[in-house]
Amino acid sequence: MIIILAVVSLIIVKRLMNPERVKEELLAYLSLKIGGTVEFRSVEINFIPGPHIVLGGGVFSVPGKAEGKFETVIAYPKVLPLLRGEVEISSLKVLKPEIRIHAQDASTEETHAAAEPFSFAVLRNDIKGAIDNLAIHGKGLNAEIEDGTLILVKDGSPMLNFSGLNAEISLPADRLMVRIRSASNLWRFFNFVMSIDVKNYQGSGTLTMKGVNAHKFMDFYLTSDRMIYGSDVNFSAKFDTSGLNVLDAEISSSVPSIKLKGDDEEYDLSASDIEAVLHLDDARQSIKLTSAKLLNPALDLSGECVVDKTGSQISLGLHGKNVDVDSVRDGALFIAGENNVTDEIFDVVRSGTVPEITLNARGSSFKDLWKHGNFRIEGDMVNGGIYIPGVDFNIVEANGHALIADGELRATNLSGKLGNSKGSNGTLVLGIDGPEGPFTLDITIDADPSQIPPVLEQFVHDPTFDKEMNLIRDIQGTVHGRLALGDKKHAVNAKVNVPSFDFIADYGRFPYPVHLEGGPFDYDIDKINVENLKVAAGKSSSTILSGSYGWDQEDSFSVRASDTTIDLGEFIPWLSSFSSLKPGLKEIRSASGTAFFKSIEFTGSPSDRAGWKIAGGGNLKG
Repeated sequence: MIIILAVVSLIIVKRLMNPERVKEELLAYLSLKIGGTVEFRSVEINFIPGPHIVLGGGVFSVPGKAEGKFETVIAYPKVLPLLRGEVEISSLKVLKPEIRIHAQDASTEETHAAAEPFSFAVLRNDIKGAIDNLAIHGKGLNAEIEDGTLILVKDGSPMLNFSGLNAEISLPADRLMVRIRSASNLWRFFNFVMSIDVKNYQGSGTLTMKGVNAHKFMDFYLTSDRMIYGSDVNFSAKFDTSGLNVLDAEISSSVPSIKLKGDDEEYDLSASDIEAVLHLDDARQSIKLTSAKLLNPALDLSGECVVDKTGSQISLGLHGKNVDVDSVRDGALFIAGENNVTDEIFDVVRSGTVPEITLNARGSSFKDLWKHGNFRIEGDMVNGGIYIPGVDFNIVEANGHALIADGELRATNLSGKLGNSKGSNGTLVLGIDGPEGPFTLDITIDADPSQIPPVLEQFVHDPTFDKEMNLIRDIQGTVHGRLALGDKKHAVNAKVNVPSFDFIADYGRFPYPVHLEGGPFDYDIDKINVENLKVAAGKSSSTILSGSYGWDQEDSFSVRASDTTIDLGEFIPWLSSFSSLKPGLKEIRSASGTAFFKSIEFTGSPSDRAGWKIAGGGNLKG
């Protein structure tokens, strides 16, 4: 009986399905669905394995938005409506369609952007409109696209090409299910799966993309600001939505390569093992970076960016580990371009490793995050390279804690090496907002004595002092003290305090090495003071109780010594070497013995030897 009824139904259906009538109804049905016009060359009605209609050689058009063609459309009508003489489609299969979608021109986009900037609400309304349209016109429909091509056209030229497009859309009741697979000139692999209730908009899905060419998006959307010139990105997301009011997603990604280009420079960015969580709602949008291993620049990164729409606030918090300053410096300088703050920071911090670093910033826009007072960067450096501008110090093996905030770089517990000298327990303050900012460096020094004269020459602008410093050679020994520099970048002064020192050197004015031991030694802007200094040169020696040399108005010195022993055989020939003293000593043909002074005072000016004054009391031993 069932077989007889089926055969009878098939005969009735076959008689009711007039090709011309079917063609007219299908044209009206499909044109309504796309909001445009559909035409096709041929209609073929088949009944095995079931009633279906084959449309061949079709074209379609949606004025100003899209047009295309298809090789074949197979439509499966519902049987019961056919028995009533009506055509209703239960499923469609479109084979090898080519769909061309036209993007709005730049002027239209700019007008729209000015009137209604992109937001989660705009995105939600667009998605909701599409779902509502399907719920009204497509309930019960199953549609499939096989081996299709989607082309996005801009200014009359194809820009984005989605080839090998396979899609399935079904709406059996109140639940819309979508699956899209595609290759394209944007990626090697694309797979999108979504299921959503068309009444309450509760839904979930997954998105997987491999080999994404992000720079192709730049070609399409940001041609004037293009920065990415090559890319390879892998991305996957698992998402769910509650009423389309909230979107939450778990994201995994890797970036084998992104090539950036600006002016005449290029930079390769790469990362692996990126894990993040995305949250979007009308009031708050955030992305939390759970972890990311950046390969270039080299660091491990985590953090969160939150956009608070109600308070018009953006906050950014990042936490980096195992930061390689060299690679981060190159990347930051490239991306920041002509940014004075970034330039100033990396002009000082040039190399090294930062085990941990944090960045916190807050502003009303992303651009505001980097304004004075809106950001704070803090971390520790290990084995770094620091350049101190103004004094041209290149400190290596630098360690310390750094804080960048309020237009200043502040370093504490600073240590490092300058040549053969070592510094420790230092502090640094450096303005990064321009040339007029503050600058102070205060650090304990275990100095190589040979480096002291060239350092002092940077701050003492006195010809006589420079000349005397140039007479000092082959310095050996130890100096322990404190160096203080400041207090403006454009006008650096120095202070030196050395509690004790012990070194030997050749002095161009004396034929024998000079040994100095004692302290303290103090230098401050235009004056040098020394106390409790033991001096030995050849067979002569002295204890300088106090001594000073100044060059404020005019250069002058003053020395007060005790227990001074002078070997006359060495001393008289040395005195005779001074042209101003030679006439008075020409009668002395030879000298021997020792002169001993219990106390002696010596004053004058290095540039006026004739005005030297020596006063003291002692005795001679032949």
